[in-house]
Amino acid sequence: MSLQNPLWDFALKTYSEPDVEAACLALQNGCGLSVNAILFALWLAEQGREYHVDAAAHEQIAQWQNKVTASIRRARLHVRGQRDMSGLYQTLKTVELEAEQAELAMFYQLTEQMPVIADCDVALLRYNNLLAVSGPESSSDCRENLENLYQAVQKAQQKLEPF
Repeated sequence: MSLQNPLWDFALKTYSEPDVEAACLALQNGCGLSVNAILFALWLAEQGREYHVDAAAHEQIAQWQNKVTASIRRARLHVRGQRDMSGLYQTLKTVELEAEQAELAMFYQLTEQMPVIADCDVALLRYNNLLAVSGPESSSDCRENLENLYQAVQKAQQKLEPF
């Protein structure tokens, strides 16, 4: 499993866009969606691929996210702002990013299972992939946050190089 891959590069550049980051965090905190699944779905669209993760792979990645990444995030948030804990906070932030990189590498390994769609409309595929990540039962607030993310990514992609 290669931690350095095109998905990781895409995730770093795309997530660094202020409106994208805010929209992803709103979906994570308000709707329980995985930022990494969102970024994977967006990257797949750039590759002309439809988001589809089989149940076994989804469970494996969800376990990593819940047991490792989310645990580190909870610890980091617990020490944030506490007196004399800035060093520990920064260490946890670094470790959390490494856990997210490993999670994205797991997603990246699934790419070859997803066929390329010839002559696809990337913007439409991006939108459909976001809907696939959120699921059909998402609330109206979550759909609004998805729309905000979609718009932010559309705007950001005009500035970013293609992946």
